[in-house]
Amino acid sequence: MESENESCTAHTLYIVLQGEFVLFRERTTKPDHDILHIAAPYVPGHVYKAGPWLSDWENLDELPSTRLHLRHAFGDRKQGAALETLRHHPRAIPEKNTDLLMSCGPEYANFVDARVHITAPVPLAILSGLAETADGVAITFTPPKGRPTVRAAPSHAAVIPILMYEWYDHRPYLADEDGDCIAKTGGPSDDFQSMNIYASSPVNEDSPSHAQDAFHRAALLLGENASITWPHSEMFLRLPATPPAGLTWCQINLFFSDVLEHQDDPILRARFVDLQDSHHPFDATTLLGGQTTNCGSITGDDDGGDGD
Repeated sequence: MESENESCTAHTLYIVLQGEFVLFRERTTKPDHDILHIAAPYVPGHVYKAGPWLSDWENLDELPSTRLHLRHAFGDRKQGAALETLRHHPRAIPEKNTDLLMSCGPEYANFVDARVHITAPVPLAILSGLAETADGVAITFTPPKGRPTVRAAPSHAAVIPILMYEWYDHRPYLADEDGDCIAKTGGPSDDFQSMNIYASSPVNEDSPSHAQDAFHRAALLLGENASITWPHSEMFLRLPATPPAGLTWCQINLFFSDVLEHQDDPILRARFVDLQDSHHPFDATTLLGGQTTNCGSITGDDDGGDGD
């Protein structure tokens, strides 16, 4: 990745992931950072787009199937006294984030079949943009040999992770393998830029089987035969989230289907929205809406070790 210019002013970049994603850390011998893989499986009926949250999503081209790269973004740098002791901060790596749905452990990632595959530096932090109740949710791992094992999900799983980065003199963008810009960031100022990456359906699909299928396909990208079940017929309940500085509730909690459905709403054209304003026609309940139709991000790293 590009080298950082310490003399330039640091700005904040948020990458908002909406849909069923895999976050996988590839450990490297680089003294500065490991590599983060952001992948989404192919799910019938899903669309895959990226851009600023105020984009004309309906007319935006879908992401190509080739590998993409996040350019001009800077995340967590390894800390340590010697090369063999260099470590990332736990808040920056997905498998150490207890809010995310599942950490698989020692996997064999295979992104050949991924519909979306993006590489990026390890972020400064992985934030929970939106959580859902997940009490009683069980994840079953079925190995090729041996007995299946069952693991409980976090009680408040983050279904929209936000990757936090810094950028300096060059505005970040999503590039293809030739370096051409595929998707840009956006925001009211250079201080806070964001990019929403969608891997979800343009129509509401509240069927549990839809979420289960997407989860199973995502787990396969990590070499895991895994399934998810919950004790009730209804989907998870959304929990209000507090947006980090520079992001509004709208930028995080509106799903792709909602964006298409509410293209003409004033809230989509607003730079910042004061949800405490009693005169505003929208409230937190409106923004949180129904269910996500996805279960949350699946995480893993290349050896599952505990050194970080």
